[in-house]
Formats: sequence, C-alpha cells, structure tokens
Amino acid sequence: MLLSKLIAQVKLTLHSRPFSALLIKIDRFYLRQNLPLNGREWLDGSVPQRIYGHFVLLTRELQRSHSALAAQQQQLQRQTILLDQHQQQQLALKDRIHQLERLVAKLSQEQQQWLADAQKPQQNTEPKQLQQKTRQELVSAMNLALKYWQSQPQENKVTFATKSGLWRVYIDRGTPQTRTLDKYLNQETLPMSPRWRRVLHSIDYILQHCQIENLDREKLIALQQKLSRQLY
Repeated sequence: MLLSKLIAQVKLTLHSRPFSALLIKIDRFYLRQNLPLNGREWLDGSVPQRIYGHFVLLTRELQRSHSALAAQQQQLQRQTILLDQHQQQQLALKDRIHQLERLVAKLSQEQQQWLADAQKPQQNTEPKQLQQKTRQELVSAMNLALKYWQSQPQENKVTFATKSGLWRVYIDRGTPQTRTLDKYLNQETLPMSPRWRRVLHSIDYILQHCQIENLDREKLIALQQKLSRQLY
C-alpha cells in the first residue's frame, strides 16, 4: 500500500513542485525496505531525472511485490488444500478407530461371556431316563431304519455302522460285530440313558443314503418326526 502511494505521488510530482519533500520520503522508504541504490546514475542527475528514475524503480518493485504476493497466496491456497485433506484423513481415521473400538469391546464382552459359560458345570444333553413309551419307540425306529437300509442290495447293519461312522464295529474272531448298535435293537438291552440323538442321526443318514420309495420309508419318516417332537 505504501509503495502504491509513493508511485502515485511520483506521477503527480512529475507535473508539480516542490520535489524535496517527496525525495526525502522516497529515501526513507528505501532505507526501511533495504532497496539497493548502487549503480543508479540518475541519482546524481537533475531533480526531474531523479523523480523519473525513482518512478521506474518503484514501479518495478511494485510489480515484483505483486508477483511475490500472488506466489504466497498460491502457496497458502495449496497449503489450505493439503490441510483440508489432512483433516479429512484425520476424520476418517477417527471414525475407523471408533468402529474398531466398538468391535473390540463387543468381542471382549463375547469372550467374557464364553469364559463364564465354559466355567459353568456342563449339563448332560441326554435325558437320564426316558418314558417307557419313548424307549419302545426308539427301539422300533432303530429296527425299522435297519430294515429299510437292508432293502438295498448287499447292505446290512455292519455296512451301515461302517459307512455312517455313528456306531463302532468290533472284530471278534475275524467277524465284525456291532455290539453297541445291537443294544438299541432290543428294549431289554437298551441303556438306561440311551443316546437318542445318535438314533435320530442314524435315521437321517439312512433316509439320505437310501432313496427306495416304499411303505417302510414313510413309516420311518413319521416315526422320526414324532421322536424329534418328543425329545428336542
């Protein structure tokens, strides 16, 4: 602003007098702004020459000042853009941290609940003693399932136990035996706490791997549904 006023005064002084006060003001301006005056031959010239020389010098300095100001403004604008980008990145990071903290807190809560459940005494999922009618239906379902399984060529209870993996097969004197499975084929040998889930899994396996449509299949499906409603 001061430089612009000086140039305006220089222009005005070129057509007016006196010049001494203006020259003193210009010299003071040079001293404050540290502008070099070496090599300025017109400084020793007449007053009009000095005024004109100052005008040219100050005009060039004004142009350089405008250029420097424009460059600083561009740099400030770039820095502002970078600052906005950094602020957006910080907001995104804060949001990500917040989400991660919520997930970690939820997982920690689930882990504590899991540990608490693990320390509780496990309850036996198998009923200790079934009603007499249900025990009879378990034996009937197992016998009917094996009967339906054996309706396939070359299939028997040993092949069923081997393929399904649900029942253990023993080798007694070179002959495969299904001792545990056999206990579920008779009500008198049925355990007091039978593994009824294994019976239902056996029925599922047989129905999936034997697709013969006959009356035994229909009866087996009905019996399976009845036992599922009673036991689950």
